[in-house]
Amino acid sequence: MDHIGINWVFDDPSRFRTMLSCPDTVIGDDDLMVSGRFPPSNIFWYWRSAARWAGGSEVGCGVHGIADRPDRYAYAIGTWVNCDHWSGHDGNRWGYRNMFELVPPEVMEDARSGRALIIIDMLNEGFQDDLLYSFLHGSCDRYGIPPSSLLYLSGNLLERDQYLRWAAENHVDPSVNMVSFCHWHYEAQRLSCDVEWEDHERIKRGNGRSIRTFNCLNRVQRAHREYLFLRLLDADMLRHGLVSHGELLGHDDWNHFGIGDGIVERARACLPMVVDDGDFSLNKAMQINPDIYLRSWISVVTETHALDDPRNLFLSEKICKPMLALQPFMVLGHPGTLERLRGMGYRTFPGLIDESYDHRDLIARTDMVINNLRMLTVVRDKWAWLETCRDACLHNRRVLLSRDFFDSRECRDIMRIYAASR
Repeated sequence: MDHIGINWVFDDPSRFRTMLSCPDTVIGDDDLMVSGRFPPSNIFWYWRSAARWAGGSEVGCGVHGIADRPDRYAYAIGTWVNCDHWSGHDGNRWGYRNMFELVPPEVMEDARSGRALIIIDMLNEGFQDDLLYSFLHGSCDRYGIPPSSLLYLSGNLLERDQYLRWAAENHVDPSVNMVSFCHWHYEAQRLSCDVEWEDHERIKRGNGRSIRTFNCLNRVQRAHREYLFLRLLDADMLRHGLVSHGELLGHDDWNHFGIGDGIVERARACLPMVVDDGDFSLNKAMQINPDIYLRSWISVVTETHALDDPRNLFLSEKICKPMLALQPFMVLGHPGTLERLRGMGYRTFPGLIDESYDHRDLIARTDMVINNLRMLTVVRDKWAWLETCRDACLHNRRVLLSRDFFDSRECRDIMRIYAASR
């Protein structure tokens, strides 16, 4: 049995809080961030809640304050949005101080000596920005920290590749530690969804006309979600779906993308469209409504990011929800999303859906997603179609729920970095 132990140091160990000297972060009575720069770190909670994620591993979690910090420890800093907001880089528009000036001086001195590993936790997000790499290396020079005393955790699965590219282009030794993984695919294990295949059969078999072809749930409004909604409206596909979307925000000149003013005006007239909750400012990442999946045949998942950006690949909890509900899916996300999911052990639905959209540009991906929906609407026996997805759906939920962070490559990488001396 492996022993996976990390000592964690906090400014306030009773509340597991770091960066308390930050004047720009407001913490509520529930210890969650109300506003500002530094929410609680995700990675600490893997160790704190090890019983949830550990399979055959023995996990140790030491919690310490600044005064009783051990010889080797991690100091974890939670972040959110993008580095332009929380880093405090020179010339930032908020006038924020450099984040390393807010780290306790004892921790900074321990980082210089190799005693402390400073972890910057960006697991909730997948925003790649070369600015981050310049900031980290510049701050290491400014404050005398060896880059190897930093660990950057990212939800962007291409983060390390992009860091290595940047380092090569700028002739920099890539010695900041970088680890990426799908944090949300572990968080989704906490969701409660008691849908079984028999529930789909009971509700859908023989009742095909009362079931919508697809669901497409959009909460936070983004350009690619707005674009898909307008395209679905133009294709007269909304009547076949359970679609949620807030009012248009006017992300782009849609005429440039072939969408006429008439479609935009029709969209303004029918929005917002609500499936379950009309408060589009509410983050429902950790909520699931099983009824939506029982009342539709397939999910169209609009991921957090979907632009044609070769430097990012981010997978959120959104793809996990149809997996938990035993439903097939299409994903409007970064190119290569389906390929990455298959590489993680999940199954997709080639042969039943034209999945060649996975490596097309955004407009072509959208075209093909809508064409797949058109073809599904005319399938006469949709229950027979769904039955062909059964094994893959059951497999996906089994894989998702059996994921063991402490038996993952990412955990081994973190432990290797933690154990290394300067």
